[in-house]
Amino acid sequence: MDQTLRPINEKDIPHIIEKAVLFGGKITQSNPNSTVEMGIKRVDVDVYGTMTIKLMEAPPIEKKRPISITFNYRSLFFYLDPTQYVLKEDTIVADLPKGAKAIAIRHDDRYVMPHNTEVKTTIHRIEKRLESCPLEVKIVDVSANGLGLLISNHGDRALLPNDHIWVKALSDMVLKKPIFGRIVYTIIKKYKDNSLDLRVGVSLEEAIPEEVFTELQKKSNLILSA
Repeated sequence: MDQTLRPINEKDIPHIIEKAVLFGGKITQSNPNSTVEMGIKRVDVDVYGTMTIKLMEAPPIEKKRPISITFNYRSLFFYLDPTQYVLKEDTIVADLPKGAKAIAIRHDDRYVMPHNTEVKTTIHRIEKRLESCPLEVKIVDVSANGLGLLISNHGDRALLPNDHIWVKALSDMVLKKPIFGRIVYTIIKKYKDNSLDLRVGVSLEEAIPEEVFTELQKKSNLILSA
């Protein structure tokens, strides 16, 4: 899939942001001596076109410098200059941007698994780092050429962007031929009891076999279109 960021129509920005908030994102501010990044917890957009961005915690950013917003969905990206946003502790209030970029719209639907079900699989990371593979993971959503995975209590470096994996089975269905995949994004969520979840997006080099994909579709309770 083409990962090139392309300008998107201003009138489409609110609709894309509404979808993007489901998949998380981050704010970034580059300073002369450092770069600050902070995960986005929630985004609300009111009828007047005002965004309220709730962050994981209060970020140490300089209010007189611009920030960039990046969402995992379609790698949606835009800048906010200091006159366009107000920071209040862990919350940023801003008008919707007039310009933004994103990768081209995907042409396959994403099938979301119910929260109360355990659709699991085992993946094999190629990179040699920290704990050994394989890793047992939960399937959060699936498309013809992609996976959304959830890894619990394996550390925040169990998988990193641009890591590579082999997928040898999906749910309880062993694949006739393993599928090679690349980690596109990771989202870390930490809880008060110090437990940790890692949400991971995977781009698959080959499509999931039709018969396996059909069975996974049957387990889904929600379909997200591009």
